[in-house]
Amino acid sequence: MELRQKAALMALKGALVRDVNFHDIEDSLLSFGLISPEEKQIINRAGSTDRQTSTLVDILVDKNDVRTFDCLISSLEPTYDFLSKELANFRENPQIYLTKSTKDYEGVFIEGGIPITPVGNIELKYVAELKESLVKLSVRSDGGWILVKGHGGAGKSVVVSQAIRGKASDGSPIASYFFNRVFWFTIGNLRTDELESMLLAKMQNICIRLDPKLRASPPTSLDDAKNLFRKTMLEKYPCGLIVLDDVWEPKILRYFNVQARIVVTSRKADIFSKIQPGDAQRCMKISVDEGLPEELTSKLLTEIINSEVSPGQVSDSFNDEDMERVRRLHSKCKGNPFIVSIFGGLLRGRLSQFERYLKKFKTDLFKKVDLELGDYEYGSIIDAILVSIDDLDEEQKERYLHLSIFPEDTFLSAQFLSKYCWRNEDGNPLPVDDSLDVMEGFVRRSIATIEKYRPDEELLTLHDLIVSAMKSEYKEKRTSFNNQFVERVLSHRATVGSWMDVDSNDQMHYLAYNFVYHLVFSDAVPLDRKLSILRDFDFISWLCCRIGAENLTFVYQYSIKILTIDESARKSLTDFVEFFRSPILRIQATNLATRRSDSAVIQLALTLPEENSVRECAVEAAKKHRQFFCFYYWLNVDQTEEQIHNTFKVDSDVSTFALDRDCKHAVVASESSAVILDLKTGLRNFRVRKEDMACSSARGDAQDSIQIVSALFSPDNQSLLVLTEFALFRFKLPPSAFEVGVRPSPAAPLPSEKGSLHFPQGRPRSGTTGKSPLELTPNEPVYNEEEKENSFFTAMCFESDAKLLVGSSDGNIKVFTLADQVTNLSSEFDIDQNIPAGAQSQINHIAASQSMYSTSIAVSGPNDCVYVYKSRFDIKKYSGHAKNSNPIRCAFEPRPEPRFAASIANNEIHLWHPKTQQRLVREFGPKSTSFTSIAISSEGVYIAVGTSTRAHIYLYRVENLTESSCRLQLVDELNGSGSYTKCLAFQTSEKSFLYSMSEMSTEGVLTCWRTSLSTTPFNADYQRSSSIFFGPENATLRLRTVIDAVNVNGEIVVACQSVRRSLLILKSSGNHLQNDESGKLSGKEHPFSKAAAIRIAPTGNYAVFTFSNEVVIAKRFNDVWTFDFKPINVEIVDIVFLPNCQGFIGSNRSNKLVEFHDSLCVKQVDLSHKQLYSIDSVQPLANPAALLLFDRGWNYLLPDSLCVNENFGGSIGDQLQESLLCCNFCPALSGFVAGGTDLGSLILWEVAADNTASIVATRSRIEDESRNCPLRCLQFSHQIIQDCYLLAAAFDDNRFSLWALRDGHLIDLVNCQPVQIGLPQQPSNIGCIAWTMHTDEDGTRHHKLIIASDCVHVCCLPEQEILGAARSAQQTPDLKLGTVSLYSRQSVSKVHVLNNGQDLLFVDNSHTVFWMRTLHSEDGAGPARQECSVPLIPFGESQEL
Repeated sequence: MELRQKAALMALKGALVRDVNFHDIEDSLLSFGLISPEEKQIINRAGSTDRQTSTLVDILVDKNDVRTFDCLISSLEPTYDFLSKELANFRENPQIYLTKSTKDYEGVFIEGGIPITPVGNIELKYVAELKESLVKLSVRSDGGWILVKGHGGAGKSVVVSQAIRGKASDGSPIASYFFNRVFWFTIGNLRTDELESMLLAKMQNICIRLDPKLRASPPTSLDDAKNLFRKTMLEKYPCGLIVLDDVWEPKILRYFNVQARIVVTSRKADIFSKIQPGDAQRCMKISVDEGLPEELTSKLLTEIINSEVSPGQVSDSFNDEDMERVRRLHSKCKGNPFIVSIFGGLLRGRLSQFERYLKKFKTDLFKKVDLELGDYEYGSIIDAILVSIDDLDEEQKERYLHLSIFPEDTFLSAQFLSKYCWRNEDGNPLPVDDSLDVMEGFVRRSIATIEKYRPDEELLTLHDLIVSAMKSEYKEKRTSFNNQFVERVLSHRATVGSWMDVDSNDQMHYLAYNFVYHLVFSDAVPLDRKLSILRDFDFISWLCCRIGAENLTFVYQYSIKILTIDESARKSLTDFVEFFRSPILRIQATNLATRRSDSAVIQLALTLPEENSVRECAVEAAKKHRQFFCFYYWLNVDQTEEQIHNTFKVDSDVSTFALDRDCKHAVVASESSAVILDLKTGLRNFRVRKEDMACSSARGDAQDSIQIVSALFSPDNQSLLVLTEFALFRFKLPPSAFEVGVRPSPAAPLPSEKGSLHFPQGRPRSGTTGKSPLELTPNEPVYNEEEKENSFFTAMCFESDAKLLVGSSDGNIKVFTLADQVTNLSSEFDIDQNIPAGAQSQINHIAASQSMYSTSIAVSGPNDCVYVYKSRFDIKKYSGHAKNSNPIRCAFEPRPEPRFAASIANNEIHLWHPKTQQRLVREFGPKSTSFTSIAISSEGVYIAVGTSTRAHIYLYRVENLTESSCRLQLVDELNGSGSYTKCLAFQTSEKSFLYSMSEMSTEGVLTCWRTSLSTTPFNADYQRSSSIFFGPENATLRLRTVIDAVNVNGEIVVACQSVRRSLLILKSSGNHLQNDESGKLSGKEHPFSKAAAIRIAPTGNYAVFTFSNEVVIAKRFNDVWTFDFKPINVEIVDIVFLPNCQGFIGSNRSNKLVEFHDSLCVKQVDLSHKQLYSIDSVQPLANPAALLLFDRGWNYLLPDSLCVNENFGGSIGDQLQESLLCCNFCPALSGFVAGGTDLGSLILWEVAADNTASIVATRSRIEDESRNCPLRCLQFSHQIIQDCYLLAAAFDDNRFSLWALRDGHLIDLVNCQPVQIGLPQQPSNIGCIAWTMHTDEDGTRHHKLIIASDCVHVCCLPEQEILGAARSAQQTPDLKLGTVSLYSRQSVSKVHVLNNGQDLLFVDNSHTVFWMRTLHSEDGAGPARQECSVPLIPFGESQEL
């Protein structure tokens, strides 16, 4: 689908959603092949009709099928003829449709930030030329550039604004040619020493403006920002227009060179010198340097002077003397529109003062200002600005000069200025209406402009020339005004609940980005208070939420440099900087970005070592926090050592990475660049962009459409080989590319003059050292592919130090010979001459293994085979993979004569002999994932395999290797960051690490995993139990998520399975969970699969492990555990213990029930059902053991006979047409049972003595069709709150409700509130709800609701607040919940509450064991709580970004 059709479909989405029912056209869409059956199911699951149609349009846009538009028109025609015609007409002439359908173009301009045209809006001659150029630009499929060049004050921005707001020659609005998607971004004059970091901050804001969803994960490098900008423009605004206003440096445009439609305003004629903009039609230039002619100077002055004259009033006009003055002014300013506008503002209502102003302007009353504004003479402009400022009365002048403390391109609202800057004669904040009047007065003076980013808010901004003039002329006043500003901000913070409320109404978040700079330069705030603010977790969480951890790191680095502090304070702030940089903060980045509470950051800091000053501050902050009872510290942290040694954020769309010879650097190749990373600091030492290469192909593909495929270091580390789709480049590397541990200065040099403000707004650096320019030799490719139909380069690999192999999509291999200065193509050949027509021939991957006598090459991909190549005349192939599996990766055992090769395809890994091609072993991964990458350790013992699910990595050990067979033993599993593991590599230097490259939504992540590889092959020592990561299995816990835990006389007993499939019984000892020899059943001796269910009896002496074809029962007698194996043909997933805890009933949740007494299976029954639930505490039932509720029958199961009591469910089943999914029994209220249904209803019923049931209360969640989702998890609290019992329930859409049960009635406390997302890209269905309670020293009871979801959330509810809400007469009580999210690396399915709620035990999906203990256990009930620094909020309110 061409871009204009894509934009048209997106523009018509609203009409399609409003009028079209997907089911009316689904058959036609399926017949045309526009959607697949799987996509049909996705659309059907979207819910309401509107959402289904919206999902359909999104799928069609993403598929990018060239037939989409025509087929959609044909599909609509039978039922929606009017829409079909509208779609066809729109395709032919979108301007007509958009003009008719858009009632308010001002809304389009406000959304895009297009500046309001100034007073005296005369249209310059350049506007018509620009309109014509914009129309031409709109129809280009490859994008293009328009440069509007002119000196400062020449009217560049006004010309562009007038053109975009205007109409074309055919009467259509110019904006309609860009499908009403026009956006304006001001770049400004970025300092050279911090250009890249400041530009990154600009691009972060641009990306967030274009897609607000990116606020939680903004780009962290310029290349990443460029890729994200390209992706956003292509997906959301394929035909949109971008205006980059006031661009100073040519290199800035490199990062916007993405085939978009862009207008640039600049003072420099050579602004395109660093890019290849294309021919004259793709790069149009308009110069506005020529000033206004004299008649337009007179006209502009007249219009400004009379702009507020009402109808019927007499307008001011120029007499002969005034016309002479106009001519003198015109001669002095050379027709500069900016100066003319300033004089127009001066003369409005004061025309008699014309001569006085003119004389003042002509005399040199103001000292020359030192401005770095280019080579244009700006003296006249500065003089005019200062004349206008000097003419203000003292009150207005002071208010205007207050604006001098803010940096350029700042947008300030009247509310902001009233609150922090402007005061009335009584010293009180100036009313907002009066502030608006002041703003409008400055605009009438033409010394300020008002812009709109929202219809209901006006923002004041100053021209950069005005800001520069004031900074130079009024330095002393700026210091005083800054002190006042800081004091007022701190005073306002003291009156509100948190820092988050300080700027809650400021959409621009000026304070978050810049307050620290105002603070460190303030003379009015003592140093101790500055340090206290910087260590305040409320302050830190506010900055994390608003600007992100990367920007926060930069801000604190800058503070350390500016402040004069002792070594202790410097160490403390440095610890905070390291905390902001740590992987622990990156993993929970989304949590920090979406939460409105400081509790998230405090909880993260509590996981740090005890000696860390950040943790000390966190403990003190937690003790003063109202949610003190929700904070936990990690008890067994030394047992679960961080898997991740380090992480490095890299560009998005990463394809490959490779390590250098010394394993100290990595080159990361993305679609648009190749970057060399220092693996110690994560800094970028060297970077090559596509713009640095002549990337055009012989067939004429545009440079921006060609992607970088791979990058490798040369064997001698002297050069970098970069492969694009059609060319091979070789770059000589400077010494700076291999620097190790050299960090650049955290901020710009200190300001030279005391009291002046310095705003390094860029925050995070892009990573270049700036020591020397990149040495690129050559810029032209060493080889350019000749034109071939449907052929492009796909992979490369070194065969030896001097030979490089390059593979193509047509199965061709080229062999290059490398010398010091020369790269020659020595030969080429097709890997298989006999590939059938139409068969897969693309080379996906090349791997090499060098020996003393020969080199073996494995080529994966063509014809579903892996080819083993020793020479072009000696090629064999391994064909063990299934047809159409397309092997994507292969590897050799890294030894001179490899004993095996490995290849992956789909979810299979094959090991085979490289000489005989005989398969040695085939291992299958989960059906739900695919293998994506493979690496083999240096000694050939371990194989790492990456997957397409949660960046998961499987670690296998090669055992029992012979010429004809071997065994793959799974020894560990890792979960990285992101969703997809792209490539893997083992480090082979003095330390052992595994590197993995994974993909997230907006970035790539290079992860370094800590290993302890042994050079001794483990298959020769079967008794060795060392993990390749953390040592002995018994000392380091790496468990699967299916576990069970109980507390027996203060001792925690855990039944679990390790990642190496061993069955373990653990018990607590100090701060560790340990098992003795009798409590372990080794997975090496017994090749278990993953356990389906694990349960341990409340006595702690009886545990059950179930698998697909067997049950393992563990029993303890005299502190010795024994394990019994019982084969069974049922996979038990539910286990309910019998009352004596020496037997159980099991269920497969489908059609089988089994009953075990001790270790004997005594009964097996066929019965259709759903799930088993224990009802041990329900008294009316005689000796109950289990309850079975299924489908619409709601039937009770008699435990003795495992049959259904028909009388029980009949009374309920006759009334309801919903299936029961879960139930729970009120432990203190006999006979009351609550259940959740597949339609989201809560049913409360009572079981009578005769085993019949009656419905007591119901709650329906059906608000609209999309909100009707299953209620799958609920739990009563175990504590009685006077006469109330709490009940919590969770829905499949990650929402939960809370009720109080009193006198048989349900009282709504919290209704369908969302659970905050704590971890990025994690499944967030609530899997478990639990209750516990703590009592404060004054006797106040706190009930804690614990929710397992993307992580573990803890909510604290003071008892009196619950009672007040439960007894309220309101329908919806005003109950507020404060929440804390406990740290985890991946999502959590279940949490175990132990020791009366003191301890929590859970295992997340990264197999990390978390034994958490309440912080208040360190000092009993804890001190009296102070007011929470953050007001309690409705649970989930912080979802709004």
